[in-house]
Amino acid sequence: MRHVFRNIVGFCVVLSAGPASSQLIFPDGSSMDTTVYSRIVVVKADATDTANGTALLSALSDITDAAVDNRYLLQLEAGNYDLGVSYINMKAFVDLQGAGMNSTTITSSGWKTVRISSSVSPEFASTARAGIRNLEVSNTSSSDYCNCVLTQDVGADLYRVLLSTNGGILAAREGITVNYSDVSLNNCSIIDKGEAGPSSRGIAVYGDETTKLTTNLVYINSTGVGILIMTPSSTKIRFTEVHAGSYALVMAYAGDPGPSVDTFHSYFHGDSAFHVLGGSSSHSGTGFHGTRTGFTDGVDAFFSHCYDFTTGVTIPITDTSASVAP
Repeated sequence: MRHVFRNIVGFCVVLSAGPASSQLIFPDGSSMDTTVYSRIVVVKADATDTANGTALLSALSDITDAAVDNRYLLQLEAGNYDLGVSYINMKAFVDLQGAGMNSTTITSSGWKTVRISSSVSPEFASTARAGIRNLEVSNTSSSDYCNCVLTQDVGADLYRVLLSTNGGILAAREGITVNYSDVSLNNCSIIDKGEAGPSSRGIAVYGDETTKLTTNLVYINSTGVGILIMTPSSTKIRFTEVHAGSYALVMAYAGDPGPSVDTFHSYFHGDSAFHVLGGSSSHSGTGFHGTRTGFTDGVDAFFSHCYDFTTGVTIPITDTSASVAP
């Protein structure tokens, strides 16, 4: 099974009968609401990449009256939008949508490409959720903790988004940084295209117990760590495939209680698939496929089963050397 999420049948879109919203229904029964917008602003990509990037930033800056009853969609045409060292500061009640993850690309060589922060729009901490859909967000910086998307005390939903990093070997680059936020990734890919380095992370989770991460139909390919969890957060991993140069999943919170991870039919592959560093971590669910090594703590209390996608058999694991071949 090379790409688990690409071979799952049953993903469908169900439109609600009401005029105010529609709904995406995912294989595990979860859903994501989409919004009918009051205004749609189209950003063309008919100039140079740099000029397109400037037009994008200008269009967002010109939106000053977005509100819960006056929502905007910033629609990007197919093309490249180069922000230079600048970045997008998302606004509450303004969603960002492209023409496809292989058609619309936003790039920055600065510390971040897209920032979603309640310090910019306080509504993100309460009534608003940011929406990004159908595009690629790329970051080419070699600075430590550079990222494609940075979330800070917000709610955010990403749907059909490709996050790509392309920095130097020593950069602690992150596809998406989930910081004191509630973030869902649906049908997304996170790919590290930079020089191979152990400090890169596909997803990095920080904050406290209010932090939440949910993945559905997500593919991660990182030269370092696939998913790094450094908070007593609640994480749900669904139909997700993780390939990593070092650890596929790291839980590195030293306090009690530790992180809670609930996975369902997901694949983890790395030099060591799972790694726990201190604290008491908990896990529920089945659906694991990959080598289970590299534990330093919480072995018995953590992953208890592997799921063999070839035979459809759930296999109990009682020691750190057990594995299920890909």
